[in-house]
Amino acid sequence: MNILSKLQKARDIIKKQDLKKTGRNDYSKFDYYTPEQVEKLVDIACKETKLICLCNLKADEFGLYQTLMLRDLEEGEEALNSGLLFEMRTKHGEITATNEAQQMGGTDTYSERYIKMKVFQIKDNNLDPDSSSGKPATAPKTTAKEPPAPTQRALSFTDDAVQKLVDKIITPTELTKKFSELKLSLTGDQVLIFSRRQAVISKQ
Repeated sequence: MNILSKLQKARDIIKKQDLKKTGRNDYSKFDYYTPEQVEKLVDIACKETKLICLCNLKADEFGLYQTLMLRDLEEGEEALNSGLLFEMRTKHGEITATNEAQQMGGTDTYSERYIKMKVFQIKDNNLDPDSSSGKPATAPKTTAKEPPAPTQRALSFTDDAVQKLVDKIITPTELTKKFSELKLSLTGDQVLIFSRRQAVISKQ
């Protein structure tokens, strides 16, 4: 069984787990999976499929990002040079009454939870992904408000268009400038396109 088939099997194993959410948001009145629960679900699936997850919080000129390297333990020493790499952008968490090291630890813990939920398809239907408040999703109310003035966030680009754009850029300075102009409109995958181009330019 190849590593992609094992990942699919691991996702199926997690879907069959009857694990009650123990996290509780008292303000918004919903339950959620804690980092410990996500770790338990992934650990169960990985042990059964003989996979291992290696997570690291990293940073580049575009900010922080969490990585997850998924490797097949049955490949032996060859596993050290192979695997599936996943990346997810994150932001420095701000936790009151804590120092910088504790805030970075919290950022690492929670970004690891979210990238594992993404990779292993651990769904939390209580949360609306378009909500910045973290409240349960509700049907939008229709109002007759004046439409907002257009901003840079209203722009959108396809991944192919972004790829063609960055391929024409040959200097780090120009790449950083273009990223600053477009960053509010870029998706996570498009940010990674800029990041990969930066790596290529740096080697030239």
